[in-house]
Amino acid sequence: MDPPEAPASIESQGGRQVCAVIGEALLDLVQPEPGGPYVAHPGGGPLNIAVGLQRLGHETHLLARLSTGPLGETLRRYAEANGLDVSACVRTDEQATLAFATMDDEQRASYDFYVQGTADWGWTDDELS
Repeated sequence: MDPPEAPASIESQGGRQVCAVIGEALLDLVQPEPGGPYVAHPGGGPLNIAVGLQRLGHETHLLARLSTGPLGETLRRYAEANGLDVSACVRTDEQATLAFATMDDEQRASYDFYVQGTADWGWTDDELS
């Protein structure tokens, strides 16, 4: 499937649409079966949107706070592997945010988020200016 055509104003300027997405990049830990192991997936709304825009053919820059730890490196590598420009991401020693999706016996999900003191929630005024 071809990406949608850019608006005429962009085309008439001879350029591509460039998008910037700011926000969280986290690890979703999903339990496919009740009582089973969790499987990690890079996620978070802004990261997912940025990847989607890039896949539609738009040059996309991700502006996120990424942990320098192994989970943050996983997120950074995922973003880069999907063609995102991560040069404006802030690197921090804070841990990556985790979201757990746990399934019950009726395949209903419940969610737990570990955000206290994590990279996504530590933006400073200097980082945002």
